[in-house]
Amino acid sequence: MNPQAWQRSRNLGLPLADLSAAVADFQMRAGSHFVLEQPAGSLMFQLLALQQLGRQWQLIKIRFDQCAAGLDVMHFPFLPIRKRAEMWASAPIILERLSSCQCRCTGPHANISSVPQTDRSSTPHVNS
Repeated sequence: MNPQAWQRSRNLGLPLADLSAAVADFQMRAGSHFVLEQPAGSLMFQLLALQQLGRQWQLIKIRFDQCAAGLDVMHFPFLPIRKRAEMWASAPIILERLSSCQCRCTGPHANISSVPQTDRSSTPHVNS
């Protein structure tokens, strides 16, 4: 990504990250729950508002491979898409089934950058 595009993305993302942290904190104070998901390695979880949220509440944090949850190309050759994600949640049960989703694929994966959004499975699914 070129520096100008990265800066535009960051300028849009910072207020949204702050809003996400504020909503998550509101949920916790109201006795409810939340889940946040980002690509693994995202800078969002390193931002001050999210770090404060993580210190204030006892959160569950996992990283998992979406190919292990069923993310794939919806046409031949139906290759899995290995997209690593990180999730934070307020209760273990929310992430319980995803925590075991680690890539065990022995074959090739599709390159996510070359697969149009419309050709990806609409929602990953966790196999029982």
